[in-house]
Parts: sequence; structure tokens; C-alpha cells
Amino acid sequence: MAYLGTSVSPLGDDDYESGIGMSSTFDTLKGAVFSDTPGTLFIEQGFRDDEGNMWWDLSKEVTITASTGQGFGEELLLPFWRIRFEGTGTNEAFRIFAVARATGFVGG
Repeated sequence: MAYLGTSVSPLGDDDYESGIGMSSTFDTLKGAVFSDTPGTLFIEQGFRDDEGNMWWDLSKEVTITASTGQGFGEELLLPFWRIRFEGTGTNEAFRIFAVARATGFVGG
């Protein structure tokens, strides 16, 4: 398993962006998020070119309701992934956890 880790810091007026994870042998990304402000969670997947630029070709949007913990999951199809959260208003409570796992899926 590859852990994104946990963030429990209030965002204030900022947005959240995880580090970049490698799919490697992992085929599923699952996690949970809580925010006291509404917003959108983006689960993005992409490629890195020869110059090191990232191209985020797939993006799943999850609408986050204020003060309601929500789980999320996504099949990993591309070599790299990241998670972003864009909230509305001033955030005073934000928590996120995610893990990439190998579930045995064989694409097709």
C-alpha cells in the first residue's frame, strides 16, 4: 500500500494539493475527506513527459458537502496521481486520508 498520508490542518483561504503518487502496482485509490466548508475534491491521473512536465489527463470531481465526512475511491489507470481540494469560504477544519492499493484488478 502507498499512503498519501493524513492532513489535519485548517486550509484557511487556501486549497489543498497532495504530493504526486505513482500507481506502480497499485490499481485503486481510496480515502476519506472532511471539510467544514463545501468544495470539490479532484482525483487526477496523468503522465510525466521527458522534460518532467506533468499532464493530468483524467480528473474525477467529487462534490464535498460542508461538515459531512465522505469516502471516495477511484480506479488507477495512469502512472501518476494526485488529489486536490478547492473549497469555498474560509476553512477551519480539513482532514484527508488516502491510500493506493493493489486489489488484483486486471484491466480490460
